[in-house]
Amino acid sequence: MQRRYVAVVGKTARPSPTIAARIQNVNFNPTWTVPVSLIRKDIIPHMRKDPGYLAKMRIRILDAAGQEIDPKTIDWSTEKAANYTLRQDPGPDNSLGEVRIDMPNKLAVYMHDTPSKKLFARNTRLNSSGCVRVAGVRDLAQWILEGVPGPSGAGSTWGQTEIAAAIASGQRQDVRVTKQIPVIWTYLTGYAVPDGTVHFRPDAYGLDAPAAPAPEALTIEALVTGSIAPPR
Repeated sequence: MQRRYVAVVGKTARPSPTIAARIQNVNFNPTWTVPVSLIRKDIIPHMRKDPGYLAKMRIRILDAAGQEIDPKTIDWSTEKAANYTLRQDPGPDNSLGEVRIDMPNKLAVYMHDTPSKKLFARNTRLNSSGCVRVAGVRDLAQWILEGVPGPSGAGSTWGQTEIAAAIASGQRQDVRVTKQIPVIWTYLTGYAVPDGTVHFRPDAYGLDAPAAPAPEALTIEALVTGSIAPPR
């Protein structure tokens, strides 16, 4: 069975990587733990401009013991905030949206929903910080959870009604998949479809650097232009 989903991928400055992983869980109403790199690049600059930014985004600061810290006690002119855990509570404004697809990997990237649905309508969708945002993520979650016992126990399933109810609860719920589903992220700027048509796309990440010409080609060109002596 083939399924296609519109996606938003990493910005050119924060590209989505090529990886191989396996889906292990589906998280409904996920929390988002802000990566240290984004605390430095995004959160700290926002807090310097708007001290109420964390409160607006429902992001809490936690110390090593899990105790909440008042943002006013942190010197935002420094990068000390990177020493704490910044966690965004579940909700409509959560950066991961309603659903997160957990697929553990060394680069800590995954697939998820987004509150910024309008991005899916764009032709160019390079807007994330490395993870992949998926349109129609509830449909994807249902496919992933096929065969997994539903919330009512044995005999129940994870249909759209059950998924909607789990999300409507507002509580985080992690559902482990029965079989770990393999996932491969690959980078293609050219591909063929079944009817034989070949498609090309812009090299957004600049990974298709042209190969150096073969020595023979260089020699032939040089001979034609007379810029070097012919080989003996």
